[in-house]
Amino acid sequence: MKKILSLIICFLAIELTCYAELLQGGVSFDVNSARTEAFNNIDSTFSPDLIFTHLIDKNYQSNKRALLTGNVQLKDRTLCRFSNGIYGIRYNDDPYRAYYYDKDGRLSYVDKKSRLEFPHNVSTYNLQGKLIGTALYVTKYEQYIFDLNKNLTTHWIGNNGYDATGIKRWTRVYAE
Repeated sequence: MKKILSLIICFLAIELTCYAELLQGGVSFDVNSARTEAFNNIDSTFSPDLIFTHLIDKNYQSNKRALLTGNVQLKDRTLCRFSNGIYGIRYNDDPYRAYYYDKDGRLSYVDKKSRLEFPHNVSTYNLQGKLIGTALYVTKYEQYIFDLNKNLTTHWIGNNGYDATGIKRWTRVYAE
């Protein structure tokens, strides 16, 4: 009887472990597999018209106030603040694109998601609309960021960004 009970417990433990992995998405990446996926099916340019219309943060004052208070989820947009002074805006009516501004509200770069579900690629562009990097967003809390030479620049885990050697270099605040 003890053997049968032990077998049932082992079987249930294995099944629950498999089910838990399935609930989490069942997809995991290391740097090399993330690199391969990040460079799959990316657009090499971004619309110059969209860049032009976002050169200055039209809500600069209210965005700065919100960021200072830690309020990053606003009615029509989501903000993200980085330790290097850059902040990002993703508008609810355009969830595929984000605009990143310097501390004075001037556009620094833009990005575009490949899709809304995880995992997905995010391509980053300069103000001329040229591709400058790409990333794999495994989940909302984990991303691998690469430059055009396919070098890992940042591995984000939660609020912390680590360089290619594993040293914490950056922090961010974003909507939970």
